[in-house]
Amino acid sequence: MSRHRKPPAPPPDETSAQLRARLRRFALATRDDATGPPRFRFPST
Repeated sequence: MSRHRKPPAPPPDETSAQLRARLRRFALATRDDATGPPRFRFPST
């Protein structure tokens, strides 16, 4: 049983700093979206 080796991945299109900045912008945008006021009224019990 031989093990197949994966070919090496090509280098990324963006540097780690660019990736970190992009992920930070995404995280901040989704956090602001998630912690904002509700888009609909919840029924009162």
